[in-house]
Amino acid sequence: MSTNFKLLTKFQKDLERYLNLYSIFLIDGNISDKQVFYSNDYLLKCQFPDYLRLIYGEKYAIYVYDSDKVEQKRFTLLNQDPEIMKSQSVKFFNNLVGIELPADEEVSDENADNQCDETNQNDLPKSEEEIEELLTISHSNNGISLDLSKIHFALESDLDIPFIFIFTNTSRFALQPGAVNNSEELKLYNAIFKLSENTNTESKVVFLTNKSNDLPAWIENEEINLNVKKLTILKPDEELRKLVIINQIQEYDNPLTAAYQDVENLSKELNRNLEKVVSSLGGYTVIKIMKLFEFINSDEEILKEYTLADIDKVLLKFNFGTNISNPWDRDSIFDSISNLKEEVSQEIIGQDAALTDIQSILGLAVTGFNRISNPKAPRAVLFLAGPTGTGKTEVTKKIAKMIFGSEDKIIRFDMSEFSQEHTDQRLFGAPPGYVGYNAGGELTNAVTQNPFSLILFDEIEKAHPRILDKFLQILSDGRLTDGQGKTVSFENTIIVMTSNKGIS
Repeated sequence: MSTNFKLLTKFQKDLERYLNLYSIFLIDGNISDKQVFYSNDYLLKCQFPDYLRLIYGEKYAIYVYDSDKVEQKRFTLLNQDPEIMKSQSVKFFNNLVGIELPADEEVSDENADNQCDETNQNDLPKSEEEIEELLTISHSNNGISLDLSKIHFALESDLDIPFIFIFTNTSRFALQPGAVNNSEELKLYNAIFKLSENTNTESKVVFLTNKSNDLPAWIENEEINLNVKKLTILKPDEELRKLVIINQIQEYDNPLTAAYQDVENLSKELNRNLEKVVSSLGGYTVIKIMKLFEFINSDEEILKEYTLADIDKVLLKFNFGTNISNPWDRDSIFDSISNLKEEVSQEIIGQDAALTDIQSILGLAVTGFNRISNPKAPRAVLFLAGPTGTGKTEVTKKIAKMIFGSEDKIIRFDMSEFSQEHTDQRLFGAPPGYVGYNAGGELTNAVTQNPFSLILFDEIEKAHPRILDKFLQILSDGRLTDGQGKTVSFENTIIVMTSNKGIS
């Protein structure tokens, strides 16, 4: 590896460590994101195939196959060195055109070598058009073509440098993930498996996949296939996010980021704002961070009114649309809270003590003092206990109208419907493989669509204990991961639970 490159992530360092030890790599996780690394002290951000080309392009010929390209499914040689592209393309594709596999029997390595030696030289491609035609791969509703099963013969041939084959979007190029559907797919996987058993070749096959078990078990199981290595690309950690954010600040010279251009000489106050941005973008991918700053630079209203200290307001517009407003930031909300007890008392009699406490809690919610230790927690959490008819639900409606402007902002769940253990799937979404997985959860979907809302869990004591355990995560962390792996934030909600249990 060139000494000009500095690797920044665990995945990059692991790949560098294991590349000489294994022949097949299954890479999952954040595979669609950009890789971040230093080259001559300049921060580079590029997709995984281009990352391999830059880091290992002198040692390997890098080929990539993208099954998502509908019009032209082909192998693309990424190396920019003209000598590598010329010599490797001709040698590799000459080997491909010279091999004919019998349809119903396997070809041994020895016979394959003999076939290569006996190939009629007049049949080899001589023009760029002929080589380009060989690059194109048949990929229809019947699966990947048999041509790909010739890969391992070409890899074992006498080439100038070894290859790395990259299969992108592996989870989508098979007809049925995790299974083999026809003889052509079977021969493809058998060819790759045979390559993994051949320790004489330095060539590699890399699968970028949503889940490693989308491939047949005898390919992806490390106990069966001893030459396969699984690696995971994680989302950027805090340190990497900070590097990307600083890089984006320096790239966009605008009023919002001007104060942060000289990062090395930041004042303590500016540095605190920068740390706030880094924390607020937790869970963001590199591409999403880049799109955020592109969004900021294109929005005149943000550039005119906000600074990076207002990252929460910026993220609100970025995530939920430019026309959305935060009801917690409006000036009139303080008057609404201060008048809450007086207005509600006119309709609900005998609850002065409870209304005083509610008013105090909502006052802390508006000022933010109750979230100093955990700014991601829900704005307020209320537990209203009392006999039926004392006004618990009515108070909830008044709160929703005063804070969010309408009683329609209530997301209500009757917890008597969630007394069984399996009913938690209705709230949070079914796990993969279960009916309703694609639909998501009723609670998580509602909060995603209405981030500013009051969530009412009526008769909470009737819910199954397993569901109550999930609520603890919402109350403490203000976030919940649904069955599809999507994280939903509750930081702008009010959560109200009601109960009449234990009331005499």
